[in-house]
Amino acid sequence: MKRKLLPLAIGAIVVAQSGAVLADATVYGKLNLSLQNNSFDYIGRSQQDNWTLDSNSSRLGVKGKSKINDDMDAVFKMEFEVYADDGFNSCSSSNNTFCQRNIYAGLSSKTYGMLYGGKNDTVLKMAADGTDLFNDLALGDIANYMVGENRENNSIIYTSPVLAGFTFSTSTILGEQSGVDNQNGTDPFHDSAQHNSGIFDSSSSAIKYEFNDNAWVALAGDWNVQNADIVRAVSSVTFGDFTFNAHVQTANNHFKDQNANGQDNGIGDGMVISNSRGYGLAMNNAAPPVGTGSGAYYAGIETQDAWMVNGKYQMGDWAFKAQIGESYSTSFDPNTANNFNLGVGSSSEFDTTQVAFGVDYALSKNVTVFSYISQLDVDTDNVAALVDDGTLQTGGLGMEVKF
Repeated sequence: MKRKLLPLAIGAIVVAQSGAVLADATVYGKLNLSLQNNSFDYIGRSQQDNWTLDSNSSRLGVKGKSKINDDMDAVFKMEFEVYADDGFNSCSSSNNTFCQRNIYAGLSSKTYGMLYGGKNDTVLKMAADGTDLFNDLALGDIANYMVGENRENNSIIYTSPVLAGFTFSTSTILGEQSGVDNQNGTDPFHDSAQHNSGIFDSSSSAIKYEFNDNAWVALAGDWNVQNADIVRAVSSVTFGDFTFNAHVQTANNHFKDQNANGQDNGIGDGMVISNSRGYGLAMNNAAPPVGTGSGAYYAGIETQDAWMVNGKYQMGDWAFKAQIGESYSTSFDPNTANNFNLGVGSSSEFDTTQVAFGVDYALSKNVTVFSYISQLDVDTDNVAALVDDGTLQTGGLGMEVKF
């Protein structure tokens, strides 16, 4: 017990000391808990019909800055997800309450912008800027069915100041791979996965234009991030008490083959829909085909087109929300000889549709109670090794406390 308490004590001392050294150090966070009723209905595998208490990206952090001169500050942020429901940490196989979120240090200038490095959401993900009205919620977050919602290690990010309504952000993401070729390979271009060893092998960028305080658009792109090339457009507009948001994007595999055998066999190393409580759940908890495990779906996906639109009506302390979205994905040719055993003759098309509705009530500036329902309909078009179809439904009642 003393060993477990020691890191917390050290952290408290650091925060206390930073308050004395940094003029603007702030401890912040939120707890978001919801009671969920889940009904996951699949064809050809076990069903799920239960109640759960979920911690929805609850977090604890400290951020601050130290003045260098009248124009420039040193800035930092250290943020951790906390698992208030059961203490389970998805970052490791053990129960550990804390999981790293965005952690960085850098320089911020009113004239030149901000340059910082660490682990952080990609620029493409940040371009959404609050437009996902069901962010972090089970079956509600767009990460359930849309690629590109990534938080990347070893990121160096630059964000410009606002210039005539425009803001530009870009980053490089270091893969830190060895760069050593697989000597057994026969095709140097497809040699193993060690080609992400340079300083500019992966990047994420965005440009945003604000028409006024109530309307903006952004265009963002990923290049070789989680082996995906993505172009995403985002917009938001507010008319009085109504706010409307929209996303549209297209994505393709960056490398068509990363297999250790070094051969270009056309299979590809697929783009990942990583959320384990949505599309990824339906796709990857499938009956495992021989030799591929439950990753057969995303190991083959090569392209995806996706969109989302939502709206919110603010009526005093009440907020009424609705959202609909869809992703359409394709894999390699299922009729090829080596196709991850998805079933020769099965379709290479995968589709999911999300619908969500919610109501929020603000008890105070920092305390909100909420309820929502969401459904994902998954269609894999008779792929033999995967779930044929699935309907995932959940309804939640929860509270969020910010500090």
